Amino acid sequence: MAQCHLLLEIEGQGETTAAALSESMGLDKSTLSRTIDCLVGSGLVERREHPVDRRYTLLCLSEQGRKICAEINQVNDEYYESIFQMIPAEKHEEVISCFGLLVDSLIEDDTRRKNQDKCC
Repeated sequence: MAQCHLLLEIEGQGETTAAALSESMGLDKSTLSRTIDCLVGSGLVERREHPVDRRYTLLCLSEQGRKICAEINQVNDEYYESIFQMIPAEKHEEVISCFGLLVDSLIEDDTRRKNQDKCC
């Protein structure tokens, strides 16, 4: 599950660093580095030298990693579509509206938490 989550996070960020992933995922760098090493070892993630600052290593998906992410996204899309289709059609707009409120609240909470972390 951790590897899946990390692959999708790298997919979302594109070329990124372990520090950026650690911050966005709220994980300790040492915990994250073990998972990154595993994904690099299995050929799903590639390490590249930062073009400007050699102290940093960039992480990106390999071709195989992009294929795995596409499969994960397709399976998830099909699952959520099947769940959504179980809801009566006349309730679809209401569900979409409420889901939008939930997403907005999650974003607001995430922003609030990040601001709290900066203060302390």
